[in-house]
Amino acid sequence: MPLQLDKVHVHSRDQETNRMVLLGTNPYIRWVAEGEAPIILQEGVFYSDGGNRILHMDVPSWVWKNVAALSAEAIEKVKLKNIPSKEDKPKKAKDAPAEAVEPEVVKVTPPTLSDVLMGLDHSDSTHWTKTGLPDLNTVKERMNKYHSRQTVEEAIPGFRRKE
Repeated sequence: MPLQLDKVHVHSRDQETNRMVLLGTNPYIRWVAEGEAPIILQEGVFYSDGGNRILHMDVPSWVWKNVAALSAEAIEKVKLKNIPSKEDKPKKAKDAPAEAVEPEVVKVTPPTLSDVLMGLDHSDSTHWTKTGLPDLNTVKERMNKYHSRQTVEEAIPGFRRKE
């Protein structure tokens, strides 16, 4: 299965209630280390940031160190199998950096309503109503959740389009 970061949460609309229902998930883990390309693990397969598949034997040793630190539950959620033992880990010249680099794990948090509002383009009329208020459909697209005019106003009181 190819990398599906756009389908981490799979939803469907309930026809009777018109609500979105969570059908399933495709969890992933993304590791980042200084001076190294990010590596993503989803459905038991490693990928580069561009979505290209990486063979187990080509996975850098710093990633395997991070895999070893994962809980059994996390490993099960990303469906990783065939984790090499310390003796089995591939030893390649490109795998051994001159000095050990401690990976920096970056946790991505979803944007807040304030972040989305501040990210609206004042020169793009589709982001705004005729009266200069943030367009709720644009906010919904960026947040993946509907917000009322009241919650938008509470997030940044008096926020309007710059003329």
